[in-house]
Amino acid sequence: MDKGPFHKDENDKNFDNKEDEDGSDFSPLSAPTDLTNEGQLITNFKRSGDNSEASKDEAFSYLQEIAKTPLLTPKIEKELFAEFGNQRKDVTRLLECFPDSILENSKPKVNRRRCNKDGLTGVEAWWTPMNISVVIENMEKEIRSYKLRMYGDFVPSLEGIEVNDEIEDDFIAKPILEKLWIELNRAVSHVQETKNAIVQANLLLVASIAKQHNHSKSALTFLDLMQEGSIGLMKAVEKFDLARGFRFSTYATWWIMQAIKRALDQQSQTIRIPCYVGETRRTIEATRAKLARELEREPSNEEIADRLGNIDVERLTEIVQSTRRTVSLDSPLSEASPDATISDLLADEDQSSPEDELLVNADKESLERVLNTLTEREKLVVQLRYGLRDGSEYTLAEIGRRLGISRERVRQIEDEALRKLRHPTRESLLKEIL
Repeated sequence: MDKGPFHKDENDKNFDNKEDEDGSDFSPLSAPTDLTNEGQLITNFKRSGDNSEASKDEAFSYLQEIAKTPLLTPKIEKELFAEFGNQRKDVTRLLECFPDSILENSKPKVNRRRCNKDGLTGVEAWWTPMNISVVIENMEKEIRSYKLRMYGDFVPSLEGIEVNDEIEDDFIAKPILEKLWIELNRAVSHVQETKNAIVQANLLLVASIAKQHNHSKSALTFLDLMQEGSIGLMKAVEKFDLARGFRFSTYATWWIMQAIKRALDQQSQTIRIPCYVGETRRTIEATRAKLARELEREPSNEEIADRLGNIDVERLTEIVQSTRRTVSLDSPLSEASPDATISDLLADEDQSSPEDELLVNADKESLERVLNTLTEREKLVVQLRYGLRDGSEYTLAEIGRRLGISRERVRQIEDEALRKLRHPTRESLLKEIL
């Protein structure tokens, strides 16, 4: 049963990551984004106040650059996608001509659920325009190994000898292999050129959607959102089915929005949370806002859970707490001042204040006056024993070697100095310092 051009299930939204799943549904925009006036889009962005001036200027220049690529007319769009489909078939046909031993070790990691859903088999099940660069890189290594194995000097002539059936089935003449390799690279270049042309012509669509999610509280800058949205756009190019008769921009909007939402969910938290938790949090916040308007007060978690109906209070509390934003002390204060961080605003408890410095200096001067009442040798022994000279405390033996006297004599000098310091006059001064 045909479920419609915009039907999607959990496999459709996988983005090659099993954890990137949520329960949001796609529906065509009731009023598709108007991109016919790209100049207005750029002007509106320049006037917005959601970005720093430095970041805004950089994004403004980028928008001016992508606006130079004209939008696709319906006719050209159909021609490009028809050509894109034929080029993909050419790549598939050429890949199927290579020996199995080369292809088997050139396969990238594939999403089995996507293959099962799309009913893909053979070569089509594991190559896509997004991973073809990896496939070509792997094949280049495998072909070098294959040539050494099949055409090397150590391989005897196959003529007149019995050859293993498996080797015979896997064998391909060297001129044919080299010709296939050249044709495959040419076909892949055509696929990538056509795909890039479609992507370039639709970057303004990404810009318009990224602008909707770019605000002062956004965890990502506009250019970051553009990058994430472009990934969704490239995914949409591969998924789009021209036979369904819809405009590509309508179909691509969902993929772009999903890519941006996933990026915001995954990169706005210090600890990454699953996408479905982020979706549930948004549903909770929407319900909270609706109840606040109805009740004219802040609703409790019990009231929110009761309204949602499919979640208990304990689980609701866990989700709300797990999605609380944290702020890194190394985060820049603003994009205009990337070198200034939040930690610069916090008081350093290990750093002395000017008042503390004055008190410490005053205490040092008072202590110095008290020690000056002792003899030079007594003063030096006390300073060395208690770290009053350079911050290091010395033993009796170390002080003795330094002064050229015995350890016992140092102890006697120390006892005499301490006895003098216990005099009521000196003791009262020391108590004031302490």
